[in-house]
Amino acid sequence: MYFFSWEKIPGNDNERLKDFLMHNFKIEWVKSAKIEKTNNGKTIILTGATNFLSLTLNDKQTLVNLKIDDDRNDKFIAKTEKDGLNIYVPEKITDLGSGIEYILKYYLEADFKINHNVRILRNEFKIDLEIKGGPCGKKKL
Repeated sequence: MYFFSWEKIPGNDNERLKDFLMHNFKIEWVKSAKIEKTNNGKTIILTGATNFLSLTLNDKQTLVNLKIDDDRNDKFIAKTEKDGLNIYVPEKITDLGSGIEYILKYYLEADFKINHNVRILRNEFKIDLEIKGGPCGKKKL
């Protein structure tokens, strides 16, 4: 389930966003924070008396970067759905291939497909890894 809808900030999802940030990042000051959008609607800014954080949507509208004034940051998944642009916490990584694919796609913003096979033979690991695709041009690998 998404934790907020991009179009409903500021607006109906303000409390959902604030609750998420308080619970997951232990940011109490967001309770009374001012919320606004800037950068032609691509950045959501929350400001308190002495604190600041931003959520910035990438150009493809697939990723949201969180930056908190205490140098913490995180990334979230953005999905365009019938009810709007919804923001999700990334799913749990369950294996090596999906972990590598997740890192390449969401942190390096590169478009790769990963095929892998892990075998354990007498206390030895053998990993066959095939990576197909290429960088999207936004980040250097």
